[in-house]
Formats: sequence, C-alpha cells, structure tokens
Amino acid sequence: MERTSNGGMLYHEVQEANLCAVHCVNTVLQGPFFSEFDLAAVASDLDEKERQDIRPINVNSVILKP
Repeated sequence: MERTSNGGMLYHEVQEANLCAVHCVNTVLQGPFFSEFDLAAVASDLDEKERQDIRPINVNSVILKP
C-alpha cells in the first residue's frame, strides 16, 4: 500500500485489489497500520470465538420434584 501526499493534511491510500476495509481503517487511523493479512487474522480470531460461543454446552440437568 502506498501513501499519497496531499500537502500533509490527510493520510490517504489509493484503492487497490478490493481492499476497501484495509484502506478505510488505515484512513481513519491516519497511517498504514494494518495490512490485508492483519485484518484477515482478526477476522479468523473472531470466527473462532463465534464458533466457541455457539457451540452447545453439555450440562447434566437435574429435575427437581416438588
């Protein structure tokens, strides 16, 4: 990703390879902080956490009779 200058006022990345999210995050942060690989790793971590959250929990249930 290359940095383009517009007089030093704002950071801007030229759009390439459909990496809109990468360019958006870096523009908001005003620097080349994340690559497509960084965001892919974040997405993978979130996917794994989501899989763990939706995995059924095996619990032995006890029915109490009055």
